[in-house]
Amino acid sequence: LPDKPLVLVKCADVQEAKIGDVITFSLRYSNVGGRAITDVAVSDSLSGRLEYVEGSAESDRDAVFTVQPNEAGSTVLRW
Repeated sequence: LPDKPLVLVKCADVQEAKIGDVITFSLRYSNVGGRAITDVAVSDSLSGRLEYVEGSAESDRDAVFTVQPNEAGSTVLRW
């Protein structure tokens, strides 16, 4: 079994953006370890060049979503 069975992939809907553009990021995770994993937490720390659009987070799983400031002057998103 892999030491780190959880794989996380982050993708953007565009490759280049200009100031003011809205970019949609998708975070997808999968368990490649062969054992059940429970109580998974996924965090995404945005760079200082990005800001979270209030109310735009979606999840296809039941999740508690939180937003907190980070050291880069932006936001940490957590599911």
